[in-house]
Amino acid sequence: GINAEYGAVVRMKAFFLIIVLAFLASVFAQSTCPRCTPLCMNGDGSPKTCGDDGCGNSCGTCPSGQECCKGTCVCSPNCSGRQCGDDGCGGISCGSCSPSQTCQNGFCSGTAVADCSGRQCGNNRAGGNCGNCPTGQRCRAGVCECYYDCNERNCGNAVQADGTNSGLCPQRSCGTCPSGFTCGTNGRCSSQTPCNVLITVVDCSSRRALSTSSSVLITSTTLSYSSTVTVSAGAAYNWTTPGLGAFSFQTSSSGYLTNTQTFTLAATTTSVELCVTPAVVQIDVRNAYTNVSITVGATITYSGVISGSFRWSGVTTFTHGGFGSYSFNAVPDSLYQPGSLNNYQISATTTLIIIYVNPNPIPVTVVDCSTRRALSSTSTVSISGSASYTATLTVSAGSSASWSFPSYSSFTFATTASGYLTNTQTFSVSTSTTGIELCVSPATIQVDVRERTKNVTIEVGASISYSGVASGSFRWNGVTTWVHSGFGAYSFVATPDSKYRVGSLSITISASTTYIIIYVELADFCGDDICNGGETATSCFLDCVSIFFEFENADGSGPVNEPTVNYFLSNPRDANADTGPNRNSVQATTTRTTGTGSNTVLEETYSYDAIVYVEVVVSTFINFYWTANTSNIDPGLGVYRLRVHLSKVLGATDFNYRFVNTWKPIDATPEPFGPTDLNLHLFHPAGALDINNPTLTSGGFAIGKAIADSKQSGGPATMDISAGSGDMVAVWNSKPPRSSVIAPSQNGRFLVDSGSYVVFYGKTSNAANGKQVGQVVMDDIFLTNPSQKNDHKSDLWYIAQFTVSQPAVNQPKIDGQSKFKAATITSSKDMIFDCEAYAHCSQFKVPYSDTGRRDVAEE
Repeated sequence: GINAEYGAVVRMKAFFLIIVLAFLASVFAQSTCPRCTPLCMNGDGSPKTCGDDGCGNSCGTCPSGQECCKGTCVCSPNCSGRQCGDDGCGGISCGSCSPSQTCQNGFCSGTAVADCSGRQCGNNRAGGNCGNCPTGQRCRAGVCECYYDCNERNCGNAVQADGTNSGLCPQRSCGTCPSGFTCGTNGRCSSQTPCNVLITVVDCSSRRALSTSSSVLITSTTLSYSSTVTVSAGAAYNWTTPGLGAFSFQTSSSGYLTNTQTFTLAATTTSVELCVTPAVVQIDVRNAYTNVSITVGATITYSGVISGSFRWSGVTTFTHGGFGSYSFNAVPDSLYQPGSLNNYQISATTTLIIIYVNPNPIPVTVVDCSTRRALSSTSTVSISGSASYTATLTVSAGSSASWSFPSYSSFTFATTASGYLTNTQTFSVSTSTTGIELCVSPATIQVDVRERTKNVTIEVGASISYSGVASGSFRWNGVTTWVHSGFGAYSFVATPDSKYRVGSLSITISASTTYIIIYVELADFCGDDICNGGETATSCFLDCVSIFFEFENADGSGPVNEPTVNYFLSNPRDANADTGPNRNSVQATTTRTTGTGSNTVLEETYSYDAIVYVEVVVSTFINFYWTANTSNIDPGLGVYRLRVHLSKVLGATDFNYRFVNTWKPIDATPEPFGPTDLNLHLFHPAGALDINNPTLTSGGFAIGKAIADSKQSGGPATMDISAGSGDMVAVWNSKPPRSSVIAPSQNGRFLVDSGSYVVFYGKTSNAANGKQVGQVVMDDIFLTNPSQKNDHKSDLWYIAQFTVSQPAVNQPKIDGQSKFKAATITSSKDMIFDCEAYAHCSQFKVPYSDTGRRDVAEE
């Protein structure tokens, strides 16, 4: 009981001693940086009454006779000079004697007998050894046990002897650190708390926080320390100090003067307030031409480091928001245009900012020099001045133009107005100039009306109307003075009172124009070579041509009734390499239709010297287009006649292209009559396609077929084909020999008189059901080479080469060949010729055995 009471007293004293020592250690630790937080706790969480506190100080000392073991004061055993018996610490033995011996005064008495029973190691009590323990173990009471050293360690792994077998003695923890502490390499928990100071920057005058960030350079010669920190606008910077003592703070803030201050930091210092003094700038608004302050107020807006606005009335103090880039815009109250100054850098040396503005533009007007009245037409003013200055103004009729002059000096103005003579004037512009008035003098023109063929003034009066720059009318009775309304394009129409037709003139009037002549012609009559005034081919065949069309189906099934035919004087289609020809917005000049059951259309209102474009529209058929040159028609005949085989629209299962061959019908035109029988031949890389070869295949697939070959009466010969990309299709006509017995009328008929033509239809990207993509006409060859019309030997016509780069997408290329030649006629009257395209048709044969070509008597 006495020992327990004594122990409690000892522990209480030790606890108070720990508190005192921890407080002293804390005070000591706070006087240096970084601050260290002591920890007097063992790894198992029990109080530590002695040993290191983790900050280099002690958790307490042990009284005499005790020693510190694992943070606790324990009795210090004393076995000096003793073999056995009490070690002075409560009965713990200094050793044991052999059973044959007794312990007397700390020494074994009697004869020692070796005894290792129940012992793995240690003394055998007779001076010998019962065995040694493995590395990492120690002998305790004759038994080997793992040895872990956690003395002065309260975290991490215990210390073990080098070479310890981890399988025999695995690692063991000395404990874990509480929150806020870390385990060091020495196995001790510690907490290093930096010394932090809050740095703020304020305005030295108002002591208010800045609205801009600051850069602070901190130096200490004592600690050899230098660092730059940034203090954000309206905030504090948490600075981790390197230690205590005197520090220099150099503060730089945009828009403020740099300030240097010195503060001494103590252990109790928690904040430092720095300050800077603002800088101000003067702003002036000046006339850019005189460099003098303007005489009116202005509103100035600015943006950049900060944005805002203020009133300016003479040189004004501007408190900016910090050094950096600013843009200014000054809007004067009057007399001057707004001015700007962009991306201006304000620095500590900036004391004056100048924004330049230009005077307001001045009005420039143009009047008649005589009447001083404003012109009724637009004027152009060319201005020149010093330093190679030039400018051009447009002054609208009855108005003025604003001129932004470049300086106060003398300028030259050259004024040009339609209907007036050019005038050059010089004016000086000064601060008192409020406007420039220029003037020009009008020009007049003489107008005459004359008969065209004799070039003499007509003998009757006329009414003349005009349009263009201006519109109006006046009476003409001989040469008349006309005051125009300005130079430019005019159109005149003169309507004589009698005897003459209406005459017109389009002319551009310039300053050099002094005389205008409008020509008229005698009134219309039949025989004047012009189909007009209600004339038709029926009423006046001398002036008007008959254009006759007959329509049949390209599949040979017969007539196509009720077509609508549109006639144009300009082409109703535009070429397009991507999609083929496309219909444009041109309107028809005339349109003709037929009644029910009719397949012919007659148009009689065009002259012999016209190019007439034709568009044929029939439901379910592809639109047909043709160009009729009526200048090639014999006036004695007076008829332009064409037989047309129209193609049905191409369906999804039809081949991509259709070639339709038509020629003159039997004796339906004046002599020389053409042959009634022609053949159409297509030569593809995969083979030939014609009436004798009605199907064309490639790679086992059909790519072409013969749709119709009427052979006689002008066709049609119709072939469908789907040519591949880049495949060239050679297109030929042949006039086979005919039996003089069966068809004596065909004697003396020649290919060049056939009037043959081929129309090409095809699908494109914008015509899935097909459109007319081209045509080749034999008679067009004779327009440029009329001598070929006399070729009575050729029975072959190389019509065209057909290729397409993107089938059913873009416009095919159709190259007319314009080539005639004669075939070889065998003894069997078969035709042999070279297609001039592929080896498989270099000796192509057209058999004579076609129906109707061989006389029965010749069998």
